[in-house]
Amino acid sequence: MRKIIKAFYNPFIQFYFNSQLKTFTKTKKSNSFLVLDIDNTIADTWTNLNGFKKDRNAFFLNLQPLHGTLNYINNHFSNLPVIFISNRNIIDYKVTKKWLIKNGFNMNDNLLIVTNNPIDKIKYLKYLSNNFEIIYFDDLSYNHEKGKPLFFGEVIDEVKKMNLKYYDYQFILNLNSK
Repeated sequence: MRKIIKAFYNPFIQFYFNSQLKTFTKTKKSNSFLVLDIDNTIADTWTNLNGFKKDRNAFFLNLQPLHGTLNYINNHFSNLPVIFISNRNIIDYKVTKKWLIKNGFNMNDNLLIVTNNPIDKIKYLKYLSNNFEIIYFDDLSYNHEKGKPLFFGEVIDEVKKMNLKYYDYQFILNLNSK
């Protein structure tokens, strides 16, 4: 049943976020944008996955920030408008926005997009990279809780073909292991 609901609503959700993205980029009048994933990029998600099943909202709201990534971003890209593109369920949109605000992001000046699948990020990134200078941070990984990170290889391959500056899993890991 969940798959049927997702299949039905996903085109509407994508249409909404496409519209939001185009409006956002036009109103910002900027040639450059910082695009950030959230989980395991700016938020320490995988180490806290046990809490997800207990209370979904509390889990997302109480994630610890990854200070290494945030410090790097603040030191190098604080002048850029931010577009968050996160692989999260639409029902987590409000709590995700609350977490961003709690961690210092002004959501009146930035945009949050959630996707049902990591591959859905590609459409947004293509639009952005074809029209603007893009700095993109995303670990594009999963399975950490099982002891061996795996990667969304198809998405990574597509990202590497785009005209953008991509900061990947290893870069993010290095920033946060100091």
